[in-house]
Amino acid sequence: MSTRAGLNVIHAARSSVVDAARRYGPPSRRGKGEGDGGRATAPGAAKANRSSESGVRTTGVVVRRVAPGSVLKVSALFSLSLGLVLLVAGVLLWSGAHSIGLIDNLETFMADIGFTDFRLEGDQVLKAWLIVGGVVVVGGTFASVLMALLYNLLADVVGGVRLLLQEDDTAP
Repeated sequence: MSTRAGLNVIHAARSSVVDAARRYGPPSRRGKGEGDGGRATAPGAAKANRSSESGVRTTGVVVRRVAPGSVLKVSALFSLSLGLVLLVAGVLLWSGAHSIGLIDNLETFMADIGFTDFRLEGDQVLKAWLIVGGVVVVGGTFASVLMALLYNLLADVVGGVRLLLQEDDTAP
C-alpha cells in the first residue's frame, strides 16, 4: 500500500467518525433525535436490554449524586449500632477476664514491675469506653457525610459511578 493510499484510508475513516458525531450529536444529546420518536431521555437514564435466550435483563445506571442527609441518617445509625456492639463485646470480655482472674493477675504484674498504685476499675473503664465510643460514632458519621460531599464534587467532574444491574426473570 502506498503512502497516498494509506492517507486516503485514514481520511475516509476520520470522515466517517466526524459524520457519525454530527449525525448523533455529543453524548449528552444522544437519544433526543428522530430515531426515538423525538422524545428526550434524561441524562443518566437507565437503558434496559433483554436477552431473550437467558431471561436476564440488564440495566445501566449512573450514580451522579448522593444525598448528604440520607448519608447522615444511615451513617449515624450504622455507627451507633457498631458502637453498641463493641460496647456489649467489651463488657462481655471484661466480665470474662474478671471471672477467670486475668484482671487481678494484670494488677499484680503491674505492681511487680514498679507501678504500685495501678488499679483497673470497671466503672472507670466503662466510662472511658463510652467516651471513646461516642467520639468514634460522631467522627464516623461526620467522615461519612464529608465523603458524600466529596463524592458529589468529584462526580460533577468525572460523571459518577456506572453500575450494571441484572435482573433474572426466570422462575427458580
